[in-house]
Amino acid sequence: MGSASGTAKGVPFHSPKKRYLHITSSTSEALVHSYAIFHVRANFPMKKFQYMVMAKGIMIFSSSEDVTWEGLEGIQTLSIVVAKEMFPRFTVVVVHITDAGELITDSIHISVKIQNAKEITLNLNQHKDHSKRTVEAGIRAPTGSYFALACSRIANYQLQVQHRITIARLMKASLRMEPHPRSVMTIKHRSRGGLWTEKVTTLSAENTGMWSLSALHVSGLNLASDAHVHHPFGTGKCNGELGFLECGDGSCYRQDEICDGNQHCRNGNDELNCLTTQQYVEDLREARPVLRSQGSSLPFCTKLLYKL
Repeated sequence: MGSASGTAKGVPFHSPKKRYLHITSSTSEALVHSYAIFHVRANFPMKKFQYMVMAKGIMIFSSSEDVTWEGLEGIQTLSIVVAKEMFPRFTVVVVHITDAGELITDSIHISVKIQNAKEITLNLNQHKDHSKRTVEAGIRAPTGSYFALACSRIANYQLQVQHRITIARLMKASLRMEPHPRSVMTIKHRSRGGLWTEKVTTLSAENTGMWSLSALHVSGLNLASDAHVHHPFGTGKCNGELGFLECGDGSCYRQDEICDGNQHCRNGNDELNCLTTQQYVEDLREARPVLRSQGSSLPFCTKLLYKL
């Protein structure tokens, strides 16, 4: 048995004037056609703030909210209706520009779960044909329902081939549309014997940006404003209007260079938490011992292929 270890380091959000804007949510997993509740906190007086709802790199909704508290700090509650376009996750970004022209921002990522509003019943009858060559399928669903039925042999099903359409593959295809892959938090469940399809669960997470500009970049936004943005020492040299992002160590990289397999930052920040094809194949072999092959790079079993 091996051992593993790790380290954690907390870095405070960069704000020379100690002004912070923080958004949290009491909704851990949002449901389509329901409300998601958010709480915006600030430790400085303000009259209003702006917020934007982002999904797959597209702005779904934007508006401004008047502040109801009086004094130096308080909490404002928002309720946003979750639409199907926000699946499998969406981002809420809050932005405020102070009277001195300082831009303060924060964001949060919320996972979305789709509930099937129409109940579908499937019955299989293999006793009608005594030769066992055919199976009768009976599907009951409300009027206007769309459904698809696909069958496969058990040996083919255990291989979990990539051309089959599953909910997990639909979710991963939607998550690839996110402009910042490192902000996507997921949990994957796989069967070693291929008894069930892969299950992917998205997780809600708060912004990990260390200053205002990086917080906007994590949310998939670029800044086009004359507002003042405070930068930590060694940063602020990347031109966001030309598509350059901060590495955090003084160097820059382009947005299209994220997870391209080449290290463009000195600290490797542009290639962190990236899923490459080679990593996926190795993960697949480790998860399913039945697919391991000796002396061949193809993850197939000849015995199973012969049965097909």
